[in-house]
Amino acid sequence: MWTLEILSHLMSALDLAQNDDPALGTHEQTRAAILHTSSNRRIPVDFEGGTFEDMLLWLLEQCGSPKTLVRHISMELLESLAPHSKVDSFAASLTLGLRSLSSIVEA
Repeated sequence: MWTLEILSHLMSALDLAQNDDPALGTHEQTRAAILHTSSNRRIPVDFEGGTFEDMLLWLLEQCGSPKTLVRHISMELLESLAPHSKVDSFAASLTLGLRSLSSIVEA
């Protein structure tokens, strides 16, 4: 997720460096950084796979944590990220489930 943000910033930097003198090395350094971010993507051990939906499922598991802070931030993240899932039914059911879970926890 943050890798995509870094990639976006690097692409913007490359765009800004377009008119730089090649001798400065900004083109080559930015290109190397872009290729580095796209080739070194690691999947965390706790995740089933490397997709956005896998991350959402992991966050859903964290909602069952006995630790209050972990549980609450997981619910907040899920509520904000689930609507961005490309699987509409997944996002809709997850968001609906989170609202129910939040009302239970806050009660």
